[in-house]
Order: sequence, then structure tokens, then C-alpha cells
Amino acid sequence: MSQKLDEIDRKIIEALQKDARTPFTEIGKELGISDATVHFRVKKMIKAGAIKKYTVVVDKGVYESQVFCYMLIKVKHGKIDEISKQLVAMERVNMVQEVHGSNDIVIKIGATNLEELRNTIAMIQENSNITTSEYLTILKTWKE
Repeated sequence: MSQKLDEIDRKIIEALQKDARTPFTEIGKELGISDATVHFRVKKMIKAGAIKKYTVVVDKGVYESQVFCYMLIKVKHGKIDEISKQLVAMERVNMVQEVHGSNDIVIKIGATNLEELRNTIAMIQENSNITTSEYLTILKTWKE
């Protein structure tokens, strides 16, 4: 975004991050501006790339996946892109990120139960281009 965000833009983004369904009239009322101004600024921020997308956060108890795990992966030299693309294509892999540090890739796996999680991890480990991996099973989420 070529133009910097001002305080009003930041407050609009904060309100939408809390709940993207918040009506522009409500946001405008909180900020002392019209809903038309909120609408205009949101459209401007979308066009400029400051707001990339709206998303949904689901209740994990209601949604299909109930067991989650982060997997830290180290791969053979030059294989990050190839492995990342394979991981992106996997149904149970919810997130794939290339990282800097002692690992190359971090993924988040969602499964309906521990057996499905174990099977997904085993399937990933079968890849001969993965040299090491470490798992962090999520026990409780404090903030998402």
C-alpha cells in the first residue's frame, strides 16, 4: 500500500479483525464517522492491498477437525518449494509456511481424532525429502 494507514483506518481494521460481520454503521458510530465513510475507506484499503481478505473462524468443537498439531519440518537442500506444494495439496494440512531458522517449513494439521492425526503425520514422514520433523500438539488455544 503506497499510502500509510491513518488512525481511523487502523481502528476500522481492528473492528473488522474482532468481527468482520460488524456493520459499517456500528463501526462508524464508534469512530464518530458515517457508515459511508467506513465503506469508502474499507474499499480503498482492499484496493490498496491493506485488507487482503475476510475470513471465518469456526468453533473447533462444532467443525470437523478437533485435534490440531503444528509440525516443524526440515527438508533436503533445494526441496522447500516442492515439499511445500505437496503439503498444500493435503486435505488435513490447514497451513503451510516457509520459515527461517533451524527448520524450513511449519505446517498446521487438523484432524477429527488422534488416530487420523497420527496417520497424517505418518504419511508426511514417508517423504524421503524430509530429513527431520518435530510435533507440537495443541492442547488449548488462548487466542486465534
